[in-house]
Amino acid sequence: MLIHFYKFIDKLKATPARKNKLIIISSAIGLAINILIWALIYFKFYPAVYSLPEEQSFIPLHYNIYLGIDLFGHWQRIFILPGIGLFIFALNTILALSLFNKKEIISYFLSVGAALIQVFLFIATLLTILINI
Repeated sequence: MLIHFYKFIDKLKATPARKNKLIIISSAIGLAINILIWALIYFKFYPAVYSLPEEQSFIPLHYNIYLGIDLFGHWQRIFILPGIGLFIFALNTILALSLFNKKEIISYFLSVGAALIQVFLFIATLLTILINI
């Protein structure tokens, strides 16, 4: 089992997708936006809610234009958004690198899609912080 993992890692290291500019740029943008989401939560949101007592630690997590605020939860649940983004980014990047030799266009869609998902998650995180502060 471990041998297959090391073969897979060697395959990712040797793929020509590592030299493709579109995949490199979109992956770099996606990673930068995900780091920006984590930093935004840590520097803007965390100081405002860290010192809240337990009974006030429930915050609005989702806003709907029809119903208003429709999801409350502990303030730690805001970390789910960048966590999901990091998982999707890693999965799409690994798939883009491993599928590059078979279908180049799928690799492009996966890498650009990962960056677009990070943009949408950044907007969602920003709006969640704005309804709380």
